[in-house]
Amino acid sequence: MNNRLAQVKLVLAVAVFCMGTGGARAASAADAAFEKLAHDCIEDLLRSRPEQATQLGDHRYDDRLTDYSPAALAARAEALRGQIAALAKIDAAALTGANRVDAQILKGELDAMLFTIVEEQ
Repeated sequence: MNNRLAQVKLVLAVAVFCMGTGGARAASAADAAFEKLAHDCIEDLLRSRPEQATQLGDHRYDDRLTDYSPAALAARAEALRGQIAALAKIDAAALTGANRVDAQILKGELDAMLFTIVEEQ
C-alpha cells in the first residue's frame, strides 16, 4: 500500500471515529469499552507514526521520527495483535449503530496495518 493511500485511510478512519463518538455518552458498557479502545488505538498509532500525527495537526510528537527497525516493527505488530484481540472481546451486537460501524472500520484498519507490517515488510 503506498504511503499516500495509507495517510488518506488514516485520516478517514480518525474522522469517522471522531464523528461517531463526537462526545456522545456511551449507551452501554460495550460502547464505553469500544470508545476507550478506539481512543487508545488512535493514540498508539499517532505515537508510533509521528509524521502522520503532525500531518493531522497533532504536534505532540514533532521531536520524533517513525522507527522502522526490526525490533520496532515487531513491537508494533504485537501491539496491533493485542488491539485486534481486545476489539474481538467487545460484543459488537451490544454496540449502538455508530459504534458498530466504527468497530468494523477499526477492525479493517488494524488488520490492514498488521498485514502491511507482517507481509509487506
